[in-house]
Amino acid sequence: MTALDRYLASVKERAAAATPGPWLNGYPNAGFLEPMSDHVWSAHKDLVAKDLIEGDARFIAHARTDVDRLREMVEDREAVLGTCRLAIEAALAQYVDFYGKQDNGPFYLKLRYALAELNLLAGEKKPTS
Repeated sequence: MTALDRYLASVKERAAAATPGPWLNGYPNAGFLEPMSDHVWSAHKDLVAKDLIEGDARFIAHARTDVDRLREMVEDREAVLGTCRLAIEAALAQYVDFYGKQDNGPFYLKLRYALAELNLLAGEKKPTS
């Protein structure tokens, strides 16, 4: 498990422990949202935060759904990067099988560089072999 995996798991855990969303910036009254810019309410009319600066209230209200969406997007990107890593590793293996060796040819070096970049994006310090 990478540092990113651990971080995303902790974000997911904190989000799951929070009041369910979406959250609203205003006051829910008789089914309508009355303007009240310094309060944040859950969709179930639970007060989440009050006496806030207007910009903070909007940020907090959106954070409940933004965090989950951003985490999902990062997980999706990680899956794509994992697929790319597997494809590059397979291409490197085919190169070695075909030429019978690892060398410093431009194609081989470009594959190694791409793999190293993917590993850095995944939070790994060293390229995989």
